[in-house]
Amino acid sequence: GMMGISLFGTCTMKYNPRLTEALSNRPQIAELHPLQDPDTLQGALEILYNFDQLLRELSGMDQFVFQPAGGADAAYTMACMTRAYHAARGELGQRNQIVTSIQAHPCNPATSAAAGFEVVTLMLEDGGFPSVDALRAAVSERTAALMINNPDDMGLYNPDIRQWVDIVHE
Repeated sequence: GMMGISLFGTCTMKYNPRLTEALSNRPQIAELHPLQDPDTLQGALEILYNFDQLLRELSGMDQFVFQPAGGADAAYTMACMTRAYHAARGELGQRNQIVTSIQAHPCNPATSAAAGFEVVTLMLEDGGFPSVDALRAAVSERTAALMINNPDDMGLYNPDIRQWVDIVHE
């Protein structure tokens, strides 16, 4: 199932390789319009479909969303999808908190709050990250999702991220 965990790689949001810039500036991509007849978009849709399948295979996730433009737009989309998921299961009244950390991107708590969630913010500890114990203490039956950046805005990868994901899934 889709348990609400969002791991944003902030480096990918801030760095665009020259190859992707060149590809996105080609007329076949740059001149596409969202209101075009879908029959004229089959090539682009095939690329997105194949990329979705590849990412699913690599990550083990159920599906990817390519709609958000980036950063805060993606975070807000994630928060709204989390809200809709728990609402569809009849658990939104209970699962009303999103856990994040003080070193996560500021859009994480902002978009979580804008989507109607209470924000639980973990503080930094020794080693530069909130501890696994702090996360374990913050997660409860009220937890809807963990919204964290990995790497964080300083470019540091949380060495315990696999354990974090497991704790939230439990």
